[in-house]
Amino acid sequence: MTKTELILKQTCLDCFSTFQLLEIHEEGNQPCSKCLQIWQKKLHQYYQEKIILHLAHQESQKEETHD
Repeated sequence: MTKTELILKQTCLDCFSTFQLLEIHEEGNQPCSKCLQIWQKKLHQYYQEKIILHLAHQESQKEETHD
């Protein structure tokens, strides 16, 4: 299994694309701490939204099973 296949198996396509961009950026050896902070903020927001949606979905499933 290639590195790409392994990563795709473990994560969604959006996260994989972001990971690839970060890898490319790091390979450039550019001192871009501001870029890193921006990406971290975007990823944090993305995961917060995913967690909230997941919890809301779980809650709605619980309500459906109790009805």
